[in-house]
Amino acid sequence: MQAYDKPYRSSFHCLVAITKKEGFAALYRSYTAQIAMDIPFMFSAAVVYETCQKYSNPAQVWDPLSQLVCGGISGVVAGAVSNPFDVCKTLLNTQDDSTLGVIEKTRIKTLLML
Repeated sequence: MQAYDKPYRSSFHCLVAITKKEGFAALYRSYTAQIAMDIPFMFSAAVVYETCQKYSNPAQVWDPLSQLVCGGISGVVAGAVSNPFDVCKTLLNTQDDSTLGVIEKTRIKTLLML
């Protein structure tokens, strides 16, 4: 639904059309990429957040400003770490004929085929 010039009128229409054309398994095509993205994202976000809190709030008192700053910093780092997997996941979810022609594939089915 997010890709440019897609023929779907709604989310439900998209769901029905994709499952008719490619089967139910197409809905889980990017599952491995999602897992591969979530694990380093959450790990790096937690480590960076806790490290930042250790230095910005050593007394461990409730401080919304340090939580906001540390959350922002950890989100930026986690996003940068997991960005390559996000690109792969987006390609798996939005592949069309023009994209597939550039990489000379007929259909990308899993993260390992990229």
